[in-house]
Amino acid sequence: NAFENGSTAQTLHRLLAMNTAWFVIAMNLMARRPHILAQLTPEMRTAIKHVNAAIALQVALGIATIVSEVHIPLAVAHQGNSLVVLAALIRLSAMVGSRGMML
Repeated sequence: NAFENGSTAQTLHRLLAMNTAWFVIAMNLMARRPHILAQLTPEMRTAIKHVNAAIALQVALGIATIVSEVHIPLAVAHQGNSLVVLAALIRLSAMVGSRGMML
């Protein structure tokens, strides 16, 4: 089972993290296109910045957790920040979707 085997769970976690990071990078590149940039409201630009900050912190916490050999306070911060990442992505998705945009 993928969730009972520690190595498999860690590999799946890293793959999901890399996919999320690539999605955010692609979103940033597409948001810089002139025809899309002109449609972004100031609130959307702020939401993009929040997503970027949350992802950067999540990556840093994840690396620090591994390097520290799973120091519990870092691991808890990594878990807690995952909710911040989720909330930031949902907020941005709601803003973009409500305007009928595709980034």
